Amino acid sequence: MYYKILSGSFLDAINPMSYMSHEQYNSFWHMMFSTLLQGFWARLLACVTLALALFFLIYLKRPGLSVVFIVISTIATYFGGVFGFIFTALK
Repeated sequence: MYYKILSGSFLDAINPMSYMSHEQYNSFWHMMFSTLLQGFWARLLACVTLALALFFLIYLKRPGLSVVFIVISTIATYFGGVFGFIFTALK
C-alpha cells in the first residue's frame, strides 16, 4: 500500500511543478504571503486553526490532526511576517 502512495504517479499528481511553471508557482506564493498571510486574514487563519487544534485534541482525542492544525497556525502567525519582510527586501 505504501508503495502505491509513494509511486511516481502519486508524487507527480501532488507536485505543483508538474502542472505549472516556475514563474506561476513563485507568483502564487508571493501573492499568498503578501495578501492572505499578513494582517487580519493571518490572524483569523491562526485563530481558526488553533481552535480546531484544541477541538481535535480535547474533544475528539485526535492528537495527529491537532499537531497539523498547530503547525498551520504557527506558519500563519510567524512565517507570514518573515516572508513579507523577505519579499519586501527582494524588491
